[in-house]
Amino acid sequence: SWKDTISDTAFIRMRNYDAPESMAFRLNAKPQLDPTDSLLLIAARPFRILEPGITLRTRKDTTEHTVQGATGFKFSHPLGIGYTDPGTSELEILPGQLEMLGGVLNPDTLILSWKMWKPQDYAELLIELQAEGDSPMIFELMKKGKVIRRSPFRGHLSERMIHLPPGEYRLQILEDLDSNDRWTPADWEARRQAEKMFYYDEPVTLKANWEVECVWRVQKEDFVFPVVSPEEEPSPEE
Repeated sequence: SWKDTISDTAFIRMRNYDAPESMAFRLNAKPQLDPTDSLLLIAARPFRILEPGITLRTRKDTTEHTVQGATGFKFSHPLGIGYTDPGTSELEILPGQLEMLGGVLNPDTLILSWKMWKPQDYAELLIELQAEGDSPMIFELMKKGKVIRRSPFRGHLSERMIHLPPGEYRLQILEDLDSNDRWTPADWEARRQAEKMFYYDEPVTLKANWEVECVWRVQKEDFVFPVVSPEEEPSPEE
């Protein structure tokens, strides 16, 4: 509601969680952790961390790490661990430190590992972008259909993107006329067109320990209306 007036209705589907027979946890590193990210502990069911102290092992030493703010049942908890020494690092979580929704504690010691690349294993992209007009826009760097980096801008963008895994990337620009930080589809009732997009003509290949410069000039007539959302194509049921 807004100012004592009901503006919308939300339907929330409730679920009852039975006690799970087993607990499976993973980290958000696949298998290496991006230097711009931090570690998340993830499970298929909501869980909480009862004991905040876990053991962190790196190539140099073994320390006791305290997880901050790990309260409440959630599907993932940030561990507050970012870039570590290049190589393989491990977390040791002792029995009884984690509780799955349903009252089950982890019965065994968990050893979870991840990798960090050396700085020279990554690539860099220097983007110089000039778009006609002063409308709010969003630059997105895509890899295999996923957004890797994004930067809002107006008219001009000059940015050095570091710590990019080698590979083939696609570049695209989204209009953000309503300034909601995402692509907005068309609305028939509001008589509103979908926000436009523009795609760079060729894929950009980045190699380890290389810097690639990309200069991009975009005119208003270059923008197109996407057929579907840039995030995902609707299912047949939709």
